[in-house]
Amino acid sequence: MNTELRMVVIDDIKTVVNGIANQIPWETHGIRIAGTASNGEKGAQLIRETKPHIVLTDIRMPKMSGLEMTQLMMDEFPVRKSFS
Repeated sequence: MNTELRMVVIDDIKTVVNGIANQIPWETHGIRIAGTASNGEKGAQLIRETKPHIVLTDIRMPKMSGLEMTQLMMDEFPVRKSFS
């Protein structure tokens, strides 16, 4: 069974976002770009809406840094660890 992974790209530099999202053939690796955002606040909302498997983010951004956004998302969506 092949599962498509969803990824979001969050960065305040539009050329970086476009380059990462559009210039790499993500589909060949089973990854779909679920969306992009230009700052941490918009990124947090995008994550809430799309529930991606992968988040690629810049650290230094306006309004909310990538680190702040990551902590907020980890608080909202705690990782459940399962060891068998």
